[in-house]
Amino acid sequence: MSKNEEIIALVDTLKNFAPGKPLKHYITHATFPRFKNIESGTRVDFEFPLTALVGANGIGKSSLLHALWGMPYGHSTSKFWFSTDLDPIEDSNRDPQRYFYGYWHEGFGGVVETRKARIGKKQDYWEPYRWSKSDGMAPMPEGDFEGKAKDRWNPVRRKVVYINFRALFGSFDRYFYFDDDLGGGNKRDVMLRAARRLKTVKDEPLAKSALRGEFFAARGKGGGGGRPFLA
Repeated sequence: MSKNEEIIALVDTLKNFAPGKPLKHYITHATFPRFKNIESGTRVDFEFPLTALVGANGIGKSSLLHALWGMPYGHSTSKFWFSTDLDPIEDSNRDPQRYFYGYWHEGFGGVVETRKARIGKKQDYWEPYRWSKSDGMAPMPEGDFEGKAKDRWNPVRRKVVYINFRALFGSFDRYFYFDDDLGGGNKRDVMLRAARRLKTVKDEPLAKSALRGEFFAARGKGGGGGRPFLA
């Protein structure tokens, strides 16, 4: 079986997965009545076990990820988004920043919706918030179920893993792909020049290298702080 055939077979297998079978605690959708710069009322459905967010900068991809991080029990969106004196979050107790989402509830045997809002006396505290018809939430069902209060469902309980590769890139990738203001010209030419200078330092004994003093002076100014040596 070729690699393409293996991928097709895996996709076909995943297509048969459904919330609850075997996707326990599966988050099915997210809706944003008021959240950051996402258009009010935006709904995102997660119809497949793997979702890729693709789009231009500034359309809300990271905002969606930060909301997803904060949805489960014990997690808070304030890990990534919080108010400061320079960049305050605009909201109020009457109209807080908020989102709600649906997830598969085994005891209920279906999808329930819970809402989290930035509300309360503690700054940047996101707490489960009461059911809201005006936000477009599904009605609360009758009966007693685990995790169901009088006016809300408790957050889903599940493990969250958040990996931001922008924070893990090596110095080469940071410079080559992100540091557009460095180098004073074509990055390739800058790196070629820097490579020649560094090779001289590497190949010659430091005591004989004419670049020795310049090299260590640059390191003392931060030249070794995670970016290529470009002095």
